Amino acid sequence: MFEIDLKIKDNVSKILSLNEIKTENVKILPELDKLVSYYEKDCKLNEVIAQSTLDLAKLYAHPCPLGGFLADGIKDKTESDIAFFASNIIRVPLRYKENGNIKNYDLRKVITFDSTIQKAELNTDALKEVFNSALRNRVLLGEQNSTFLQFSTNVGVEVDIDKINKTCTLKQIYINNTPLLDDNQNPIYPDKKFICAFDNFIPNDNRSKLLQEAKKEDFKDENYNNYRFDKLLFELLQEAPKKYEKGMVYPSFKLIEKNIEQKAVL
Repeated sequence: MFEIDLKIKDNVSKILSLNEIKTENVKILPELDKLVSYYEKDCKLNEVIAQSTLDLAKLYAHPCPLGGFLADGIKDKTESDIAFFASNIIRVPLRYKENGNIKNYDLRKVITFDSTIQKAELNTDALKEVFNSALRNRVLLGEQNSTFLQFSTNVGVEVDIDKINKTCTLKQIYINNTPLLDDNQNPIYPDKKFICAFDNFIPNDNRSKLLQEAKKEDFKDENYNNYRFDKLLFELLQEAPKKYEKGMVYPSFKLIEKNIEQKAVL
């Protein structure tokens, strides 16, 4: 639970303060205690699913370890070139707990949507639309940036920030350290296509006309069901103790921002 103090002016909201309300020591009414206990047992919320291994911080509108960890898992699982997903799919962090465990309840708090994975081949022009949509509100940090995306860690982005005119201009996209745009932000390889994996919400959110028009396919699990984000995160967390050192901070995608000074556009 959170207590939020908002300031709204000219239909633009700005967060003045955000405080988490601790609920660990909240007393449950006796008549509800049995119902809560039954629900926890029935849904196996207190069942341990993995050892705590990585320190996975979560940021809403900025590259973060939890976003990089999940996006890399999607990229690898789907054998794609890159992966990305809406930042609001992940709700809370999974911070490292020394000698601790991750419970099913922790997983349920991280992903609360029934999001599934899709794939499509996109050219550089389509990727530009996706990145522009994700980054166009960088100048509104602290106010609103609901279109931000988390990308796999083999992605790098350079943008110019004009705080006076409140613009964010995409300058370069890197995949595996290879630049995709020339000095005029045109595709260096216009015919090259990249296999992309993403959440099923993005194509229907007007973020990219070219992504909407692209031929998409649902990525299936071993039972031929659409592959869910929570299922994949469950598997990644179980594999983590075998692959990473305890307490390691997972990386996030690279976002390079250059502040530019310009006169206000009147």
